Amino acid sequence: MNTVFCLSALLLVSAAAYAADDGSRAPTAPGDAKAAAAKPQDEVICKTYPPPVGSLLGARRICHTESEWRTITKDSQDAVNDLQTRARTGRLPPGN
Repeated sequence: MNTVFCLSALLLVSAAAYAADDGSRAPTAPGDAKAAAAKPQDEVICKTYPPPVGSLLGARRICHTESEWRTITKDSQDAVNDLQTRARTGRLPPGN
């Protein structure tokens, strides 16, 4: 049960991170290879997370590099996919 809760929280955080992109990066036109090549991989991207439901306080701003955000997103997706696969096959971690 604890593992399911942790993975659910991880999924919510990653979904919020994806949805809360504050638009600090300028969108690039598709096929604009020069702009993509000139863009550094270590550009810092900050995302603002809303406060908890029912509260006006507690909004957070989290900053990572683009490669770190990619890693966080990939790790979150892998954890959710692993949990879903285990649930389908009946091989949930102990304690659930």
